[in-house]
Amino acid sequence: MSHNSYVPRVLMLITLLALAIFVNSCATNDALLPEFELDLYDVQTGDHTRTLSTRDLKDQIVVLNFWATWCAPCRAEMPDLDRVHSDFERLGIKGTVIGLDQAIDPDPPDQNTVDFLVDVAVSYPVGVVTESDLAAELQVTGLPTTFLVDQKRRITKRWVGIVIRDQVIAEVEELSSR
Repeated sequence: MSHNSYVPRVLMLITLLALAIFVNSCATNDALLPEFELDLYDVQTGDHTRTLSTRDLKDQIVVLNFWATWCAPCRAEMPDLDRVHSDFERLGIKGTVIGLDQAIDPDPPDQNTVDFLVDVAVSYPVGVVTESDLAAELQVTGLPTTFLVDQKRRITKRWVGIVIRDQVIAEVEELSSR
């Protein structure tokens, strides 16, 4: 057998592996969002504004987005997530987007994070988490990772990689009609 005859098999194997990873990244089995409490920060100054907990999210649809300042795809999806945040009110749906920066030291956010947030200018709440807490409980293994959480704290969708407004809104509208 020639070396070239292995190329289609290798490509098929890579394709199947990528598909398996994609399907696994979308599966959630309606796990519950773990209890958490985190500090939110003003995106213009980096000052602590309030503490958010799962109790504050009762009866809301939540888009929970894990990102990092060094992550180019994270930056690319933030304008769409900001529009999703605005869409909740426009559509009359009780919900929010929450951005969570993956940081080494979450308290307070470092100047790099503050500068990043000023630059992207999102309107949704932003917190900072370490790899040892909520991200680990949710098994965040790549960035960006976004979760859709229903009004009963069930994780109904998980996206690994960039999400776009239309796909998030379609899922949000489906949840709100239940």
